[in-house]
Amino acid sequence: MQEMSDRQPIKRTYDLIKLKEVLRITCLSRSHLYALIQKNKFPAPVKLSERSSAWLKHEVEFWIAKRIEARDMKINRLAASKH
Repeated sequence: MQEMSDRQPIKRTYDLIKLKEVLRITCLSRSHLYALIQKNKFPAPVKLSERSSAWLKHEVEFWIAKRIEARDMKINRLAASKH
């Protein structure tokens, strides 16, 4: 990995969240979370160091929003088919 001084400054700030917080806000189990990551159905963590990883908060929130959107679309389709 390059040293920070070797690269252009990052213009955006990112909120990172650790595994415990990801599990809390998604209500997923650790094993299911990692299974989804392996299937490319959940954002992968960012490796921060040899023993530390975290997730981009906005990516996790986007994943949750997509689940809500899928639920709402299904509900709307069901409601439309009953009329």
